[in-house]
Amino acid sequence: MRDSKQFITILLTTAVYLLFMVSCPFLDTEEIPPSEYIRPLDPDENAPNPDIFGITIDPNATINTRKLYTWMQQLSSRTTDKIISGQHIGDKFPERDFDVTVLALFEETGKWPAMIGLDYFRGVSFDGEKITDSEKKTDIIIDYWAQGGIITVNIHLINPWTGGNSNDKSFNGGMYSDAYTPGTLAYKNLKEDFDHLADHLLKIQDEGVSILYRPFHEVNGDWFWWHHSDPEQFIQLWRYWKDYLMEERGVHNLLYVFSPNAGIWDRPPHMYYPGDEYVDIISLDAYKDNLMDLSVRDYTDFIRLKKGIGKPFGFMELGRNFNNHMHSETWDQLNMIEALKYKFTNAVFWQSGGSWECSGIPVNMAIVDLPHAYELMVEEPLVLTRDELTDLTVFREAALAYSTYYCQKISPVDTDLEPLIPSSNVKSQRWAYSFRRPPADWVNTSFDDSTWKKGMAPFGSPWIKPLPVLPRYQFKFDDIKKQLYLRKKFEFTETLPKQLIIRTFILGGKVEFYLNGIKIADLERNHETYAYTDIVLKANALDALQKGTNVLAIQCIGNLSWGDFFIDVGLYTSE
Repeated sequence: MRDSKQFITILLTTAVYLLFMVSCPFLDTEEIPPSEYIRPLDPDENAPNPDIFGITIDPNATINTRKLYTWMQQLSSRTTDKIISGQHIGDKFPERDFDVTVLALFEETGKWPAMIGLDYFRGVSFDGEKITDSEKKTDIIIDYWAQGGIITVNIHLINPWTGGNSNDKSFNGGMYSDAYTPGTLAYKNLKEDFDHLADHLLKIQDEGVSILYRPFHEVNGDWFWWHHSDPEQFIQLWRYWKDYLMEERGVHNLLYVFSPNAGIWDRPPHMYYPGDEYVDIISLDAYKDNLMDLSVRDYTDFIRLKKGIGKPFGFMELGRNFNNHMHSETWDQLNMIEALKYKFTNAVFWQSGGSWECSGIPVNMAIVDLPHAYELMVEEPLVLTRDELTDLTVFREAALAYSTYYCQKISPVDTDLEPLIPSSNVKSQRWAYSFRRPPADWVNTSFDDSTWKKGMAPFGSPWIKPLPVLPRYQFKFDDIKKQLYLRKKFEFTETLPKQLIIRTFILGGKVEFYLNGIKIADLERNHETYAYTDIVLKANALDALQKGTNVLAIQCIGNLSWGDFFIDVGLYTSE
């Protein structure tokens, strides 16, 4: 009788197990030895394929985007200088977060991360704060790219059904498919957010910047509203909004990064893969105290199933288990590079998270806030920092140079001077500019310069050496570009100062300055003057300054026989 009961129990157990396996087709039923989870990647797995170098999913991708992609596709074949270092700088306070993560890392190690990441969400943050302004993030992106860095952008989209944050998973009586079905309220709200994003991406695209774009990250976890237990629903969501940005809005400077969470949460990562025609780069987000324990199958499943062949691979989020607060200051981040070096040997990038506080407890994730930052950024031969991307600059069309909004102040600045328009060695400014001769009233405040191009100072030729700051907009004077006209509006609300001062760095031409239509200076600099010069203006300049809106207009006349030219200008007051 006992044998009979045991037999029935075994039979029922087997039946339940088989029923479970049939009802869960996403589980991989093949027998996998334990070594498969911990073994290092074979160098031949997803080896670089020259036949697909530079072939992005966007047939109209910008030149810089295709060249950046080609460069990334070749990195995994290197034995040194192959892993792009990355630092995410947060979402709510970009300037402050840049200073305490990226700038602080440079000050400690002398190295800038090769890549920085920003979050372009707007609406409601995790703590309920309204987030709407993305202008500062756009400026940071343009500047860092121009200095030679790589940019990645993700977006914590608000819940389009409720208006709550991205962790709000309620459909408020609607359906998941509303998010990609025109005519629904969820679609309308989501479209507003993607249009907001597209407006900034197009502005960035105009500056020649390419972006590693990571939408709908960690989809196989159940903590964001874009997660769905049916992967096909998510795939439709990804494909629809990819097509919208690319085809409807004309955004062509993106490399699309598919970035699920490492590990099987609701489904294995590969089940949510949108398809080779919709993804440029494969990434994982992984947080583990011992990253050597990560399973390589989270990545090799893609290759085994013929998904993502030849596409660059890395970790857009990589670090310790941030739930373990006691490890905040002691976790050895060299553990990351060990995992990339010995297990995920095809990885070509990682990005560390920014630091924050959770219920008053510091959660240190930034590179600079953890031990061995110097060893990681300076001494590790696999790691690429921004100054080591010299071969990448060869790929870039126009090799955009930089303003120094977030760099070290190279020239000394008199702290007694108050800036009306800071020079670029303090804080780069956006000017209206034109190479065409404008009407005679172009120096006046009433002149409409809305049709002029806009660009960040300084302007000129990058190959003049040495320069304290490289030109943001690069050109040579020639038969077409014979003169440069600049206009900058600024506000003045204080009492009239005792002195008005122009801080200039000018090479290779004559320059005339006008303030509110009044000529206030006429300068020329030769090629031996490689320094900023402060020029105290005469009384007529003070007479021209007015409360309210002012315009500084500048005419630059180049030397056509020599061609090279450089100008940076600041306007200051002194008591």
